[in-house]
Amino acid sequence: MTKARKRTNRPRPNFKKDLERGKRGEALLVEHCHLSLQPNKDPDERRWDYESASGLKVEIKSDYWPTSTGNFFMEFYSDIARKKPGGPWRAYQDEVDVFIYFYPKERVYYYFRNIEALCERLNQLLDKFDGIVVHNTRWQTLGYKVPREELADLFEVYEWDSKST
Repeated sequence: MTKARKRTNRPRPNFKKDLERGKRGEALLVEHCHLSLQPNKDPDERRWDYESASGLKVEIKSDYWPTSTGNFFMEFYSDIARKKPGGPWRAYQDEVDVFIYFYPKERVYYYFRNIEALCERLNQLLDKFDGIVVHNTRWQTLGYKVPREELADLFEVYEWDSKST
């Protein structure tokens, strides 16, 4: 695995604020997603966020950085100390069917149907990039900025006009 560097260009994360912002983003996506999504209503099953009308298990990652960076931030560990998988690796471990990477401000999302292939590709690419450590209140997250072009054959892009909301 590559070396990790501390993130210095962003304010310290606020978990509650980020969670609320993520929930607002998810609500927006549910309204416009090409899949008919319903929240996962099983309180004992928290491995995925939503289910489609056809039964697909869906995990959504909202990102508020502009799409103009050309990158995804793929979370490798949601908690480094506990080696708890994050992002698509967690989705794969949890047998989720669809991973959606969503940019709420731009009203665009990237639909990954084959999470296994996504994780395999990311594993091949990680040595090319520095890991970024995000310091949260009680834990640290590790992720990677991955150029979208490196994954372009693995996703479909969906977007809508911001005037429609």
